[in-house]
Amino acid sequence: MIYFGFYFNVKDALPTSSDPTLEFLRKFTIGLTSGTISSCVNIPFDVAKSRIQGPQPVLGEIKYRTCFQTMAL
Repeated sequence: MIYFGFYFNVKDALPTSSDPTLEFLRKFTIGLTSGTISSCVNIPFDVAKSRIQGPQPVLGEIKYRTCFQTMAL
């Protein structure tokens, strides 16, 4: 979600080039930046989800309860 929203907004905002090499570099840079930003936002939530769904460190005791509490640990 973040990737596509960022990619298309920035792609539309930046001027296009008639040179195919510069146009490729423009799209590549926008894609690289979009992927990096979306990964930095998404991966912490994915790790928290995996911790909550996986085995708890101490049997019988729930350590990971909420997403934000899990990310804070």
